[in-house]
Amino acid sequence: MPNLQSTIDVRSLAEARPGEALEIRCILFDIVRAVCETLGIRAGDRVRVEAATPARIGLTRSDGTGALLDARWAEFIQVSSDFSAIRAA
Repeated sequence: MPNLQSTIDVRSLAEARPGEALEIRCILFDIVRAVCETLGIRAGDRVRVEAATPARIGLTRSDGTGALLDARWAEFIQVSSDFSAIRAA
């Protein structure tokens, strides 16, 4: 059986670029999950990166609403752009 982890492009949200459509794979640490919950962001959600600066990441959630996330928290959010591989797992 192939190692699925090696075939999926999983990286930090902090590395995302404007225009990318991503799926939130995992939010590390309780404090980061709590911050994300207040913004309506959870593992499994699909988001689009609208803006990325050294200080903030601007996201649009699948329901069309926006969220502004401190870039320090984005380091601890794993994302992937390979939706088909995620669903196959």
